[in-house]
Amino acid sequence: MSRKTVVKRLVQLGEQTVTHAAEALSKNRSLQNKLETVVKSGLAVKDEVEGNVKVVIERLNLRNSVDVDAIKGRIDALESDIEGLLGELSSRVSDLTGRVSDLRDRIIGRPANDQPAAAAVKVAPIAATEPVALEYLTVKSLRALAAERGIEVPSRILKADLLALIEAN
Repeated sequence: MSRKTVVKRLVQLGEQTVTHAAEALSKNRSLQNKLETVVKSGLAVKDEVEGNVKVVIERLNLRNSVDVDAIKGRIDALESDIEGLLGELSSRVSDLTGRVSDLRDRIIGRPANDQPAAAAVKVAPIAATEPVALEYLTVKSLRALAAERGIEVPSRILKADLLALIEAN
């Protein structure tokens, strides 16, 4: 016998055996009931697992990438607002520091008999300010500088990219 015929004969025997087994199983009612019960319970478990996965996803509050992008945008906006507020606070603190030093000068310059001295207005010469390094400016200040220089700035930009844009122009 050739090899092909042997393989062909084995395949036929295998098919016949499977066919006989399938017929025997289909005639056995109790086996069909058990098989049906197993399939139903498997589907019920599958549905329960899917429901639990949905609950876990909802509890973890997982969102899609659009929501993540929106959150990143809000964080960038908050960062820029915070930097703006810090810039305003810095200017207010320096203003208050100047006022405190003026008050100290007035207190120290007052005569010993506690009579008010003649009001003397001190005009401090305006010192030439040194240029401030750009990296110390806030995003809001950098945007204002870019606008003064006529540079178009996208609505969403990282501070490092904004610095590079200003320095390039």
